[in-house]
Amino acid sequence: MLRWCMGQRRFGRCILILGLFSLFMPAAQAAYARSEGTQIQMASTGSVIADINTDKARYNPGQGITIFVDMTNTTGQNISNGSVTLYYKHLGTLVGTGQAQTLNLNAGASTSLSWQWTPPATDYQGYSVEAWVRDSANNDLDNLNTAVDVSSDWTKFPRYGFMATYPSQDGATSAHEIWQLKNYHIDGLQFYDWQWKHHIPLSGSVSNPASSWSDIANRTNYRQAVLDYLNAAHGYNMLGFAYNAANAAYADYANDGVSPSWGIYNNNNCTGQDSWNLPGGWATPQLDLFDPSNSNWQNYLFNNEKNMFAAYPFDGWHVDQLVVGGNYTCSGGSINIYDTFPGFLNNAKNSTGKRIIFNDSGNTALSGVAQQTSDDVLYNEWFNNKTYYNYKQDIDYAASLSNKSLVTAAYMDTNNTGTTFNTPGILLADASIFAAGGAHIELGDGVNMLSNDYFPSHPLSVSSDLQKRLQNYYDFMVAYEELLRGGLTNTSHTVQLSAGGNSLATSTNSSANTVYEFTKSGNGYDTINLINLLGENNNDAFDANGNYPTPNAQNNVAVKYYYGSGTVNGVSFASPDYQNGKTFTQNFSTGSDSGGNYVTFTVPSLAYWDLIYINKTSNAGQQLFFDDFESGNSNQWTPYNGSWSVCQVGSNSKEYCASNTNEDISLAGSPSWSDYSVQSYVVTGGAGNNGICLLGRVQDGTHFYQAELKTNNTWDIWKNNGGSWSQIASGSFSWSGNTYYLIRFDLNGTALTMSYSTDYGTNWNILGSGSDSTWSSGQIGVRVWGTTGRFDQIKVVSD
Repeated sequence: MLRWCMGQRRFGRCILILGLFSLFMPAAQAAYARSEGTQIQMASTGSVIADINTDKARYNPGQGITIFVDMTNTTGQNISNGSVTLYYKHLGTLVGTGQAQTLNLNAGASTSLSWQWTPPATDYQGYSVEAWVRDSANNDLDNLNTAVDVSSDWTKFPRYGFMATYPSQDGATSAHEIWQLKNYHIDGLQFYDWQWKHHIPLSGSVSNPASSWSDIANRTNYRQAVLDYLNAAHGYNMLGFAYNAANAAYADYANDGVSPSWGIYNNNNCTGQDSWNLPGGWATPQLDLFDPSNSNWQNYLFNNEKNMFAAYPFDGWHVDQLVVGGNYTCSGGSINIYDTFPGFLNNAKNSTGKRIIFNDSGNTALSGVAQQTSDDVLYNEWFNNKTYYNYKQDIDYAASLSNKSLVTAAYMDTNNTGTTFNTPGILLADASIFAAGGAHIELGDGVNMLSNDYFPSHPLSVSSDLQKRLQNYYDFMVAYEELLRGGLTNTSHTVQLSAGGNSLATSTNSSANTVYEFTKSGNGYDTINLINLLGENNNDAFDANGNYPTPNAQNNVAVKYYYGSGTVNGVSFASPDYQNGKTFTQNFSTGSDSGGNYVTFTVPSLAYWDLIYINKTSNAGQQLFFDDFESGNSNQWTPYNGSWSVCQVGSNSKEYCASNTNEDISLAGSPSWSDYSVQSYVVTGGAGNNGICLLGRVQDGTHFYQAELKTNNTWDIWKNNGGSWSQIASGSFSWSGNTYYLIRFDLNGTALTMSYSTDYGTNWNILGSGSDSTWSSGQIGVRVWGTTGRFDQIKVVSD
């Protein structure tokens, strides 16, 4: 939405904080030291290394990297014949060998060194870079990290920032502001309110652009500042997006060739044009609103956008929406404005040839935009009433629609009457967004942050401590991007925590005073994200008053994780709050109990956010169970109710038969089975109201998932939770009694899928699927109701 919905412009101090990287460093740091296979711990006091950064925000595969290490010797001793060594790692594993340079640095003196490194050409991969300073005796003096993103396009792992002030200033000042954002690996920038009029963004002409102009708030914007910002951004491999609305014009639009017949109206007789009122003293009293689907409006606006792109080297258009409530076109036709945006965006992209981002407010148009457009990334905006878990729901929803990454605009500390942002609230929000796989547009104009939806307003400053902590979070987001944002699948595996001999309360929905946890799996790893809400009495993610306390830190946290199937090969721990985000390998033990297969280990600390990643060999494709009943017995099965026996009909093979026409359930297999498929030939005894079913993740005879063929030519997937039945999916399928069918029930993560085969299981035809996260493991079962039924060649295969 437009940023002025507060009714008046919020003025505040615009604070440009320089010297970012000579700030306070956390006390205890750990890393990779002398032996390139050994982990050690040591203090990173900032006694030598002031800053480590790279020459770009993002790198293309095969592109060389320059790393800069700036140092000031505050040890009080001269460093003679010392060394600075850089180590490059992918998920904690050393890539190549360390690169060392000699260091001679007198006490109090400063110097800078640079390194060249070309990472592997693998696309969409993050790396950590560790710099270690040692004296001539090879004693560790200091260390510091940064990160590298190797991605051919920013859309896979977007990190979106903003620019919103365009003053008359020298190019070095502009370049420094972009340099600061580059050090947070920001790879895309929204240029907010940079333009002249909304319906004519370019002031001047393509051949003679204006050197300055008044924007909508009557601020003076300077062309040279816009160009300097864009040129600096491009030099750091960052993209620039020109902000403008899809459907707005100044009140004097008729003087510029815009027709009122293109507008949106509150009445069906072309009266009461929809408008967005603005504060007094601005360049226009309101923005009048137009129909985004009107071809004349599109042609007019797109032509003016193309003129703007011809005069400024923007990479794309950040398209905003303004919605008040008008429901009619000038001709009296009814209109749902949210339905008009996908077509507008596709036409905008085709007309301008530029990248497109659409500003969705409150997910009002997210589904259509995600599924019907080729936008670079998805972008939504929230103002209040969101829990930390709601962020994950949004990110998962966006991924389910299109596999596009989601950037969230969530404005923090909006009612904070102090002078600085509240660190705990910021870190908890970012941890929740980053851990779930999203990005948070928050940093811009150098190192300023958003506290409201009018981007030029900076009433709060970012403390030096928060700046450094945020850099750790952005480094962490990049270094572990494949695990955080690489498309891993949600799982519902159980996580149990304790510290100091006491259990820690956990939740999967970010309840207050718990450890918010969620699990994922993919690419050979299971991941556990832990976000510490212990001591937090509020789980609203905005910390509007800026008064959330520091969470109650936990040390030596014992973890018991039920991982389902597979073989655990290693357990690793990393946190942006601990040892600069370095990876640590943890000792572990495995076992099984009534809850299934588990692994136990201890992580050293939980401050705000921990990431645990477990290297696991999948047993996918492994046959876990088979019964064709040719032995004549059913020893693998435990009937729950009904009447079950091994029978033989005519000359057929032996089968497992249910003879009670009320209900028959029988169970088999291991409660530790997690992701698997169960299949069987099935046949019912006749017509009538009945069903024949395969059961999965069975907890007991009244708690399970069920895939069913039912009379009236239907199939269904159900959840039975203690006698409370919930339909998850259903559809049509023509079938009849006394005929054999080969059906399969797949349970993988939260996905539940039913299929059938007509060629003995060589190929499978999906009937449909749904999702549920109530149970992550359990036995198999067979069920018949309303008739007799038979099962044969029952097989379970791990996914």
